[in-house]
Amino acid sequence: MYLFKFFFIGNTRQAHWRKYALTLALALAASVVPPGIAAQTSCQGDCVAIGEWELSLSFGGGMRSNPVLGQKDIPFVLVPKFSYYGKRFFLDSYDAGYTLFDRQHHQFNAILITPGFEQAFFSDWTLTNQDIGDTGSTVHTLHKRRTAGLSGLEYTYIHPLFDWQTQILQDVTGIHHGQKLRTALTLPWVKNRHYWELSAGATWQSDKLVDYYYGVRDNEVNNSELAYEATATTSAYLKAEWETRFNKHWGMRAVTSYKWLGSSVIDSPIVIEDSIFTFYAAGVYHF
Repeated sequence: MYLFKFFFIGNTRQAHWRKYALTLALALAASVVPPGIAAQTSCQGDCVAIGEWELSLSFGGGMRSNPVLGQKDIPFVLVPKFSYYGKRFFLDSYDAGYTLFDRQHHQFNAILITPGFEQAFFSDWTLTNQDIGDTGSTVHTLHKRRTAGLSGLEYTYIHPLFDWQTQILQDVTGIHHGQKLRTALTLPWVKNRHYWELSAGATWQSDKLVDYYYGVRDNEVNNSELAYEATATTSAYLKAEWETRFNKHWGMRAVTSYKWLGSSVIDSPIVIEDSIFTFYAAGVYHF
């Protein structure tokens, strides 16, 4: 099972490294299949052998809509994925963790570090003197939004028909000092060389996290009445994924997702959409 968390985006040189995105699924606060499920001593099919590195590179086309005022949609072209699973320690792209408890139906992990994805919508931040709706007011240059590193705990219930996972995360890099709670239900289906996955989930974000990215300060608008202090909010998403393998090295994958933004994000004067749509289809080379 795959999580597309980081993407090479080709807009500008200055921000290309910041545009590694989630995924979802394709980096969207996607449902995460716990590393311990896929890591096995001997590996057949869609799994990763313990103590071995896995590396793949996808080349295709796709996009993620950007709900932020004055920003362009984010294109996806090259999608790298790498992972390593030991008996306890795991590394999945830019996520690192340690398995504390692992049984047939239950898994408990410590998430050592995982990046937040909110900053991806502000990577090419050039929002200056933008009109806010029909108010006649404008937004001046906003403060720089930075990527936060999160740590926390993760619990997964493993059923033959589905996986249910919940994470509680805290900013440990001092960027916004906020928290995030994610939960997701994933329904996998494997037939021959084809793998399908349908996921539904929700993400709660604390007021400090939401306000850091979507709040507007007094000195960022020409009318202080338009300053906005965001509060805690909850978003929800649906994701569908398909993947097939032709041989040892080559395959194909496709992912699409739809995310409903939380009310506190939608109410921000710098947000002009109430949802985010993502799609990506590509050929895959497994090294």
